[in-house]
Amino acid sequence: MTLLSAKKIHFIGVSGIGTSAIAKWALENHKQVSGSDLTLQPTSKWLIENGANISIGEHKEVNLPSDSDLVIYSNAIPETNPELLQAKKLKIPAVSYPQSIGELMVGKKGIAIAGTHGKSTTTAILAQILIEAKKDPTVIVGTRLGIFGNTNERVGKGEDLLVEADEYKRAFLDYRPTVAAILNIELDHVDVYKDEASILEAFKKFAGKLPISGSLILNAQDKNFSDIKKSTQAEVLSFGFENTDIMAFEVNTGKEGVNFKVKGLYNGTIETKIFGQHNVLNILAALAIAYVMKIDFQIAKAAVEKFPGSWRRFEKKGEWQDATVIDDYAHHPTELKATLLAARQAYPGKRVVCVFQPHQKIRTKQFFKEFVETLKLADLNIIPEIYQVAGREENIKISSKEIVEKLGNGVYYAKDVADSVEIAKKIIKPGDVILTVGAGDITNFYQLAKKIKPLVF
Repeated sequence: MTLLSAKKIHFIGVSGIGTSAIAKWALENHKQVSGSDLTLQPTSKWLIENGANISIGEHKEVNLPSDSDLVIYSNAIPETNPELLQAKKLKIPAVSYPQSIGELMVGKKGIAIAGTHGKSTTTAILAQILIEAKKDPTVIVGTRLGIFGNTNERVGKGEDLLVEADEYKRAFLDYRPTVAAILNIELDHVDVYKDEASILEAFKKFAGKLPISGSLILNAQDKNFSDIKKSTQAEVLSFGFENTDIMAFEVNTGKEGVNFKVKGLYNGTIETKIFGQHNVLNILAALAIAYVMKIDFQIAKAAVEKFPGSWRRFEKKGEWQDATVIDDYAHHPTELKATLLAARQAYPGKRVVCVFQPHQKIRTKQFFKEFVETLKLADLNIIPEIYQVAGREENIKISSKEIVEKLGNGVYYAKDVADSVEIAKKIIKPGDVILTVGAGDITNFYQLAKKIKPLVF
């Protein structure tokens, strides 16, 4: 049984940003969808509202309909999951989320955006370009987009399938793209990769899977550029700030976003609605793929300039206590630094208050020194307790209190997000910029501060 031929599909971990996208695709392709997850999220709420039968709470054997044709499970689901074990008992075929992505790419022109940082934004920008170019793509992305009705997936009738390629548990090795970008490579997911060499090896294998007729877009600024280039038989196009196939120069920050000139594959000026030098590189990668796909520069330029940004990617939430609240998903030191620098560029002269919730004890422990140094870029910091992923980290001993102690003055410990709001009430001044940063429920800060019903985590 395959994803394309199955009529009744059960999804384990259906609230996940990737798995929910495949479930949405299944609904839109007139398949019967059931699923389960520990918590209700906006993604799973949409599925329920559109006809899916979703069980929220503890995973149980009874959640799996016995007449299911296929089970698709999130990469975060362990082999001991009772629903997965029940599927094996009932001899119902089960495949992982990345395996299902690989199957979808068969018969399509697969485009995959990989890298430790910037995948969601680059995928979203390229999706906007493809839509403007009338390519009518199918897109699966790790964030919610306004252009997709605030969801994370789009079903198109064109031949292009654009996906965000996740490196967690080497998921992207199951994908079958003909065009790919690798934005950057750094150590992350330290529960999977023991060191930088091991994550580099995974990206080299990913590059090596591209066909000789394919194209690989690489960041020439990345220290692993040469190693990756040697790993592929595909055409390689580079992007960066000097001596590359497509290059950005005269980069400036305006009131609405970052502006720059581009030369090489395309030539012209780009004026955007997003901030940060890291986003210049993301745009260049998207433009390089647009060039490979023979899209006219004026169409690509218009799409980039129209792009409003993504959910939780330097997203302006609104005003609170006469301060501006910006929400961002950054959970790695490099991402946190890029977010803080973007805030300095977007709001020059303003006091920056960073409410940073570390995500996972293992990541906090691995990058402790880097987090401490990066947080010094803020004027004040509030550090809620570490957001833990259920079932993964019970034996790791570390607390946000240790970051607070190391930073010293101008930093406050909060036991949770609600506590961070109470602390912020006392220290925020009119004109401040509040950054709520992290991959956990810190995104609820603004809702709690404004007394709006928060998202469920």
